[in-house]
Amino acid sequence: MDFKSNKSYFKEYSLILIIKNVIMGLMMAADKIIGALFIGVNALVATNLIGPLQVMIYAISALFMSGLGSYVGLLLGRKDVDKANKATSMTLLVLAGLMSIITILMMIAPEKISYFVGARGDVLEMTSKYLYYVSWGFIPMVLGAAIDIVIMNDGSPKFIMKVNLLSTVLNLMLNLIFVALLKWGIIGLAIATTIGNSVHFIISGYFYLYKCKTLKLVAPKFDFEILKRILYNGSSDFIGMFSEGLKRYVINIAIITFLTVKHMEAYSVVSMFIIIFISSVFYGTAQGMQPIFSRMMGAKMFERLKPLLNYSVRKSNIIALVIFMIAIPFMKVILGLFLNDSETIKIGFYIYLTYGLATLFENLPNAAIMFFTAINRPLESIVFSVSRTVFLLPILTYFSIYALGQPGLMIGTLLAEGIMILVSVKYLKPLTFENMTIVK
Repeated sequence: MDFKSNKSYFKEYSLILIIKNVIMGLMMAADKIIGALFIGVNALVATNLIGPLQVMIYAISALFMSGLGSYVGLLLGRKDVDKANKATSMTLLVLAGLMSIITILMMIAPEKISYFVGARGDVLEMTSKYLYYVSWGFIPMVLGAAIDIVIMNDGSPKFIMKVNLLSTVLNLMLNLIFVALLKWGIIGLAIATTIGNSVHFIISGYFYLYKCKTLKLVAPKFDFEILKRILYNGSSDFIGMFSEGLKRYVINIAIITFLTVKHMEAYSVVSMFIIIFISSVFYGTAQGMQPIFSRMMGAKMFERLKPLLNYSVRKSNIIALVIFMIAIPFMKVILGLFLNDSETIKIGFYIYLTYGLATLFENLPNAAIMFFTAINRPLESIVFSVSRTVFLLPILTYFSIYALGQPGLMIGTLLAEGIMILVSVKYLKPLTFENMTIVK
């Protein structure tokens, strides 16, 4: 198998996935943007409170599809297409069944769930309505994202960018129609998102069924051993993404408990920007490299692994830093689009400069976690992921906010990511791959 240069892979896969993630972020943030502009700041807070829950649900897709993506990439590297197709079809069927159960649970108790995530008073009613209607789209949201991973492994990353761009534009248009013109309020936001997710799922599903070159849908045959192996390999990304939702939930609760309403409003806007334009760079880079790492491991191109990892981390660091710096002169204007109070805008600008800077250090820890998943070494990935997102980030951030107030957002994040960077470098630097045990 011929492999391209590191630069070529970064351009062809990671840049596409960065753009795709930004588009997905804009799609998921469309509710917040339109809601804040046409409904009010309570709509922004309501959608921000539901955000961690959506991330946790999206993590279920990662549980199945990150493990499947790495496994299928390994099988394709070994030219075992038949086994790759059977594993893909079975996994999609199981994922569809699980998401059906979760959707029903969300629709049964939206008010209790909304209270649990921190909604109170007028925001509770708005959050409950939003959760009920947006849950209609959880199944197509997760399956659409899952099929995107299959299509990327098939070698068509550009298609993913196109379909995500289309669904994002559609979502924005529907949000404007339902909320700005028809005045459907928070319900309009949720319905627009559901339609956008459904269109994405239908188009990606059609491509998978009729346009994929190698990977095809076949009659699913349940194989518990293969499913167990996929879930084991994907468990690290699941834990990482689920814990990302947990981290956001913990930060929301810490701000509600120890700071003020203005801090919650300001953080809602700033975190939305950071997730869309900075975190998306890191996740897009790591996701783009996953199938390449898997194929290199399957083809025993061990000497290419660490150089490609180093190259992708350096490039994405530069991109994220440039975005962060460019946004600084415009941040008060951006905050002013959503926040009316000058004091809240001032708080938001401070949060961007401090917490935004701290998030620039999340790249290597995140890349290391996804790297081990990609090379079918889930144990290291799980240990790194649990250490970072279950313990270090939530605990250090929560107690830093408790002890230091507003600066605790930055201090807690820096402490957690700093520890993980040191551990990642210490572990990866002497690592060799020739004698590693991977899936047979």
